[in-house]
Amino acid sequence: RAAVAASGLNTMLEGNGQYTLLAPTNEAFEKIPSETLNRILGDPEALRDLLNNHILKSAMCAEAIVAGLSVETLEGTTLEVGCSGDMLTINGKAIISNKDILATNGVIHYIDELLIPDSAKTLFELAAESDVSTAIDLFRRAGLGNHLSGSERLTLLAPLNSVFRDGTPPIDAHTRNLLRNHIIKDQLASKYLYHGQTLETLGGKKLRVFVYRNVSCGS
Repeated sequence: RAAVAASGLNTMLEGNGQYTLLAPTNEAFEKIPSETLNRILGDPEALRDLLNNHILKSAMCAEAIVAGLSVETLEGTTLEVGCSGDMLTINGKAIISNKDILATNGVIHYIDELLIPDSAKTLFELAAESDVSTAIDLFRRAGLGNHLSGSERLTLLAPLNSVFRDGTPPIDAHTRNLLRNHIIKDQLASKYLYHGQTLETLGGKKLRVFVYRNVSCGS
């Protein structure tokens, strides 16, 4: 409730719409590392994205849910809601602890895990969960982890783990500068890249974007 009030979403949830609220229990918040939770609670944009990821665009009682159902959140993400016996599941996990709490403008289901969207994660958190974890460890060892876990708006060009199949380079001045040239001084989704665009890295290198048939390349 405190998180909803801090985000300003209470006005919407008190309005006339019909929503489904996947309400995290206090225990769900306690499962998140305090550093991560404090960062999200202190970042209005990340907090709003987090809470929007727990609100469905229509009221949905348990009896209306069938296996394999895909639903969209206000954040724009898609959740796979289904059934396992008499248990409701989200993305294949039985995390709904209490269901069908009816309100005048929707329904609430309590869940015991937070559904953190990518948009509420830092570069470090997002990349550490993927197949670029080796590169992320290199950034951390090179002393660049603060750029990936802070509030800077950056773009990370993260090498895949397969790039390091023969091992990782030693951490020296050359490696640090090489890694800094994989961090762009702006937050850019691929849809915002255009042909001929120049990007500057933290290492001072200028990269030029080439777009061929909607495929972006850099040099």
